[in-house]
Amino acid sequence: MDDECFVCLDREPKGDLHALGCACRGAGAWAHTHCCVRAAERRASQQGCKSWSECPTCSQVYTGKTRKALAERW
Repeated sequence: MDDECFVCLDREPKGDLHALGCACRGAGAWAHTHCCVRAAERRASQQGCKSWSECPTCSQVYTGKTRKALAERW
């Protein structure tokens, strides 16, 4: 796999590297589930609940695996 996590910049899949399910493409379109959760936790103090459902880059609501993972952790 040639994609890398846009949060930690790691190219290793570690079992959960996946497309974010938003409008982002290219290098910003992939992330580990645990990295998405950590990023949402950090943004929550400034953005509130929006950080758990919306991509900070393209402002589109997450879909698929990312949406499910963030909803389970929120």
